[in-house]
Amino acid sequence: MSTEYVQVEIITSGRVLDAYRRSLTPYMVEVLLCTQ
Repeated sequence: MSTEYVQVEIITSGRVLDAYRRSLTPYMVEVLLCTQ
């Protein structure tokens, strides 16, 4: 994989996680972070 592709994936994943954090309870956020 190219470095550019990896960077885009990281940015996209971060945005998705931010959206989840806003919609989920703090407990669920902790569970998600621990399972990664």
